[in-house]
Amino acid sequence: MELTPMLRHFFSLSPAAPTYQPFPFSDARVYDLAAISILRGYGISYLNNENPLYLIFLAILHFFAGYNYKLLTWLQVLILAFIPVILFLVGKKYHSAAFGIFLALVLIVRQSNAMLLSYKVSSLNPKLFMTEEMALLGIVLFAYLVFMWMRQRRIWLAFLCGGCIGATALFRLNTLVLFPAIACLIVPAFWKMGKMYVAKHLSAFTLAFLILLIPWIFSSVGPDGRPGCC
Repeated sequence: MELTPMLRHFFSLSPAAPTYQPFPFSDARVYDLAAISILRGYGISYLNNENPLYLIFLAILHFFAGYNYKLLTWLQVLILAFIPVILFLVGKKYHSAAFGIFLALVLIVRQSNAMLLSYKVSSLNPKLFMTEEMALLGIVLFAYLVFMWMRQRRIWLAFLCGGCIGATALFRLNTLVLFPAIACLIVPAFWKMGKMYVAKHLSAFTLAFLILLIPWIFSSVGPDGRPGCC
């Protein structure tokens, strides 16, 4: 990570005296303050109920790193490092090891350039406390599970896929579009197996998705005590 320094970015201030810490700014600061709010027992900020899982993720990082933002950044990078690993597994499983390495390298080069050119191009990267990168991890993992589901056609994989996209939607809400998209893909792919077979798999997929998503909608509460769904 030190080989790809992020000189400055709109979502992260340049380290300055006396602490020389890369403090988050703008939207990243809002997420970070909400995560600190969780650790202090004030709950999730009402204005950030649409990204609760990312706030919890940041709160966990703060629990281990305290207010050392360099360590906090390192921990997030270590988690996001699974993205090229999963891309490699996808490429290897469905084409070849060389194709898997190619996919992983494309992402690594892209993210390295995003950090090196952060002072010119406002592109998101793993050093920023933003939801897009964690959502990308969820999408890549979801794609890997969907490929497994379509090949092995096991009901437990349908359940895992639903849970994965439900959790990813709690990182970034616009990933919800993948739920109906994959449902529409599964119907023709499994149609030859019979209507009951398709219904059983879609039911497991939908149930896991709702189990992850629905509780947050009805349990989130703002500072005024009003439910987040109202």
